[in-house]
Amino acid sequence: MLLFSKSALTLPFWAGAYSRMNDSKRSLTGRKPIHELIEGEHYYFERGLMVLTERYHLARGYCCGNACRHCPYDHENVKE
Repeated sequence: MLLFSKSALTLPFWAGAYSRMNDSKRSLTGRKPIHELIEGEHYYFERGLMVLTERYHLARGYCCGNACRHCPYDHENVKE
């Protein structure tokens, strides 16, 4: 489960994560980058921690391997 504190939310980090991917990775996912995170759509706060939604993960286009709560990719990159 990937949780972040409210103070850790910095849009350049999140918005730039996808745009920093090389062209081959971008073409594999076929996703457009998220330029702005919308609370309630891409994330929400629970007990002061940020939780990423399934919609955010689908926009990312792949499993990050952090065992996120709303991972739509069956945690395929999570190491056991």
